[in-house]
Order: sequence, then C-alpha cells, then structure tokens
Amino acid sequence: MESTHINELLRKYWDAETSLEEERELRAYFQQTDPIPAELESFRPLFAWAGEVQEEATAPDFVHPAQEAKPAGKLRTMASFYLRAAAVVIPLALGTYLWVSNNPGAQKNQHMIVIDDDPQKALEETRRAFAMLAANMNEAKGEVKELDELNRANDILKEL
Repeated sequence: MESTHINELLRKYWDAETSLEEERELRAYFQQTDPIPAELESFRPLFAWAGEVQEEATAPDFVHPAQEAKPAGKLRTMASFYLRAAAVVIPLALGTYLWVSNNPGAQKNQHMIVIDDDPQKALEETRRAFAMLAANMNEAKGEVKELDELNRANDILKEL
C-alpha cells in the first residue's frame, strides 16, 4: 500500500503537481534507513540530495545574495543619481566638443573684434563690419526675391 502511495506521489512530483507537504513526505520516505522496494531505490540519492540542499537553504545563518545588506538608502540613491547624470553629461560634452572642433562651417563666421585706441583702425574695422553686414543683407534680399516668386507661382496655381 505504501509503495502505491509513493509511486503516486512520484508521478505527481515528475508532473510538478506535488504540494510542499507531499514533497516533504517523499524526502522523509527516501531518507529513512529502512529498506525500500528495489524499483524505488534509484530515487533515494535524488531525494537525499534535495533534503541536504533544503537544509542548507533554510539554515539560520543562510543569507540569500538578494537579501544581503546594502548601503544606506540616501547614499546609494545619491550615488546612482550622480552616475546617471555623468552618463548623460559626459557624452553630450564630448560630442559637442568634437562637433565644434571638426565643423569648419561653425568656425567660418567667428570674428574677433580688436578694440584699439587708434581711430583709423577703428574706422577700418567698422567699415569692414558694415561691408560684411551689407553682403549678408544682399544675400537675404536674393532669397526673399526667390520666395516672392514662389508665392506668386503658388497663388497662380491656387487660382487654376
């Protein structure tokens, strides 16, 4: 009778349908020193091992790695905040530096104005600044003319 009950528990065990109490019953049965049927003898090492592991896992001094002591909450939070901030700021700063240093178009429009006490040099610098301003204004006027032509063409198409 007991052998039939154990066979039923083993079937449930292999189908992952046993309760914790039934698994304890299987461990207790296979850990006994009394002789057991020969067909069940091959399961004895499995349940003996499972019992040893269970005892190790539930030992009073056992601490699961996820339950180990962690640093103080505020310190840990601040450190993770600074690490995240550094992970954002450093690549942005490096990317900006590389873009500015390797982009000749960005450096083309940089002009240095030298303030000098010599009025003649100041007049020349002012004339050069106004000439550059006029050249840029003329470029803008050309682009505005193109936009006016496109607007007129668009109006004509809308009328059709």
